[in-house]
Amino acid sequence: MGTNPPPDVARVAVLRLGRLGDLVMTVPALQWLVAAGLDVALICAPRYAALMESLAPGVTALAPDDVGDESLSALLDLHRTPESSPLARRLTVAGPRIHLRKESLARRGLLLGWSGPARTWPQRHLEAAERLLVGLRVAAPGMPAPRPRAPLRAQGEVVGLAVGAGHETKRWPAEHFAAVASALRDAGREVVVLAAPDEAAWAYRAAPPGVEVRLPETPLALAEAMAGFGVIVGGDTGTTWLAAALGVRVVALFGPTPVRAGFFVWGEPSVALSTGERCAPCSMHGGPKCPRTHHRCMGELLPAQVLEAVGL
Repeated sequence: MGTNPPPDVARVAVLRLGRLGDLVMTVPALQWLVAAGLDVALICAPRYAALMESLAPGVTALAPDDVGDESLSALLDLHRTPESSPLARRLTVAGPRIHLRKESLARRGLLLGWSGPARTWPQRHLEAAERLLVGLRVAAPGMPAPRPRAPLRAQGEVVGLAVGAGHETKRWPAEHFAAVASALRDAGREVVVLAAPDEAAWAYRAAPPGVEVRLPETPLALAEAMAGFGVIVGGDTGTTWLAAALGVRVVALFGPTPVRAGFFVWGEPSVALSTGERCAPCSMHGGPKCPRTHHRCMGELLPAQVLEAVGL
């Protein structure tokens, strides 16, 4: 697993597979472990390596296939699923193996209207990191807030519209995005529509004449495409949470997934909007179609509400 660190530095592996939003939620814990003086290797999908190293300087990102037989001081498993278990067992770990407490029951209860506490993913990651530090007997600075310690770039004036989504039910209608883009353009605001290359058709439906479309091909290019953004409008997706981690103010659009499930984490001056439909939330991560077919939770979240939140 790369070059050997000095003998007095604990070498720890942090295991987190998954997609963009999952990785972004680990950033506060990764930053904290580095600040505690640990040599941190993050095991993640290869396409996210460059981005994660930029979000958490001092962390080395490794692909699962690049994991060798190096002896580690400790393992922090922030994935903890059947998918990650074989990889975790392959690692040679001399010290503690710490696993994330996923609190699945509390999170699932949100779908039933339970009002009990539900910690955000970064809070759970930080708690697991604290147990790791205790197990290693490493004195660490006080636990940080569950957000990146500082934006990675100065905020700008551009309004970004993140129109894509990993699940169809989390996608705001293209005509709503187009109405917001038109109103902002007509008011003299600079607007950029942002989507993945395979979402190009949807992005151009959401972009009226005179509005730029950006289709970055890699996660790091996606972060770079947000240069100059002051606010971003997007659903419960990785792009939205990456923007927040970069210091961009977020207007998050929630429909089928619960606001309190742990993804909307960055606080003021960002805002989460939802319609309050009685059937919402209906899932933890979204799905291919609305179980009741009407999809009012997103369709009836209107452009006027978004424009007010943006500040027009």
